[in-house]
Amino acid sequence: MTKSSVLRAGLVAVLLSTTSAAFAADIVEPVVYTPIFTWTGFYVGIVGGYNWGRVHADFEHSDFDGHHHANGGLIGGTAGYNYQFDNNVVLGLETDLAWSGNRGDTDGCRDGNFDCDSKNGWLGTTRARLGYAYDRFLPYVTAGAAYGHVRFSTFDHNDESRVSDSDTRFGWAAGTGLEYAFTDQLTGKVEYMYTDLGRHDFRGHEDDNARVRWTANSIRFGLNYKF
Repeated sequence: MTKSSVLRAGLVAVLLSTTSAAFAADIVEPVVYTPIFTWTGFYVGIVGGYNWGRVHADFEHSDFDGHHHANGGLIGGTAGYNYQFDNNVVLGLETDLAWSGNRGDTDGCRDGNFDCDSKNGWLGTTRARLGYAYDRFLPYVTAGAAYGHVRFSTFDHNDESRVSDSDTRFGWAAGTGLEYAFTDQLTGKVEYMYTDLGRHDFRGHEDDNARVRWTANSIRFGLNYKF
């Protein structure tokens, strides 16, 4: 091989290596896109917890009162919808309906010969929720309507007679909570709720009426499936 042939071969090799390096430099590594979690969507779930209730009974013709605690657990179902805005604000609507074990009583509520007792059989709410999403964490506040079935009774030891009255009451509820998304579909929450079912007119023994008010503080836990 002549000297000129060797020179030409070397020149070709240099050109080929330079071209290959330039071509390799133009190759861009593919970008792996990880979707950002969003709270937008419908969901259904279960809710449970405990109520610390209070019944306020004021009788018209007696200096005594029937105030007592009415505590108990609750368990039921929930459904709702969230919409997450571009600024991470989350606005939602949620409704739930639960069995309630709230019960309570007091001795000598109207006078020394009367006992009072109460029961809240079921409880539901329909509320707006407003929160701010920190990725999979969602702290929120909530408020709206509350409704439930209540019963109030008095027992007269003089003639061993009982008078009971029940009604479906409507009021309001408000609270705050924190929800976390374990997966894109499964979320869990813990929340505090205050519920006021308003006042109920009770007609007692010998037309001795009372105004009965039902309130409760609740700690609730929920597990939701997001569609």
